[in-house]
Amino acid sequence: MTGKVDEKTLAQWRQERQHEAVQQEAAQQRQDAHLAHRQRRLEAARHNLARALPWVLAGASAALAWALLLGR
Repeated sequence: MTGKVDEKTLAQWRQERQHEAVQQEAAQQRQDAHLAHRQRRLEAARHNLARALPWVLAGASAALAWALLLGR
């Protein structure tokens, strides 16, 4: 081996590295989008829970009051 690399081999190697970098970047963007989507869904669920919780507690309190009244 002379240690020399012809231009065609070097260009092919560069093209392969560039393709790998593009693929890696695309995979990272897909992962980032997926995580952002999950984060939005989690925050929406938290928001819905915060809105529903007072109603759930009020319903439970009413059910308990009825149970106590009817149980006498």
